[in-house]
Amino acid sequence: MFELSSYQYDLDFVFATLLQCLYLLHDGKPRIAHTLYPTLGKLVNVARIMGLHMDPDEHNKHSLFDAEMRRRAWWEVYYCDLFISDFLGQDPSIHDAAYTCQMPADVDDVRFNPSSSVLPSPKDHSNFTYFILKCKLAQLVKSMKKRTFREPGSPEPSLDATTAFETEVQTWLSELPPAFRYKPQGGADLLNSPHALIAQRCELVTIANVLILKLFMPFCK
Repeated sequence: MFELSSYQYDLDFVFATLLQCLYLLHDGKPRIAHTLYPTLGKLVNVARIMGLHMDPDEHNKHSLFDAEMRRRAWWEVYYCDLFISDFLGQDPSIHDAAYTCQMPADVDDVRFNPSSSVLPSPKDHSNFTYFILKCKLAQLVKSMKKRTFREPGSPEPSLDATTAFETEVQTWLSELPPAFRYKPQGGADLLNSPHALIAQRCELVTIANVLILKLFMPFCK
């Protein structure tokens, strides 16, 4: 049984713990903070205790705005769990069959607030599009990890299968919205793009290409 307590977890606690994980991951010291993985575990478990892993529409007790905020919180936790666990050489704590929470809607924060009764009509991209793309990339990474997992002693994946995985990742990159596609040649587009958008393009293409490198790593032995 859970210990009875007057303390109630909320979304502020979840986001504060997310920030704590990011701080521990990037604290500038030449080692991994020993509290990082336990903090990540606490984050995932608190999210589950709050029911964030269940889609809000299953219960119909949240407003439209609160439901979207809960979805955003869960997918932040999902993303953080996947990439920090991978960085630490651990399996993610969140398994695909263990949640039903749908991905949040791609809506501009400036057009969506607690008084909204309907979701704003979609645009080509909003100030939230980058997060949606990160979540989809996380799903792709987890799918690749699942399909390339092998039991000890089992044969390595074939080169043909790995090449097919690479094609899938490259296709994902090519289908990004134009504003988020990395253009290595630079030019006027690079000069005229906001710095934050340039950083977002770089992060997406970097994560995708690191995934490709990991896929081919067994063939470099």
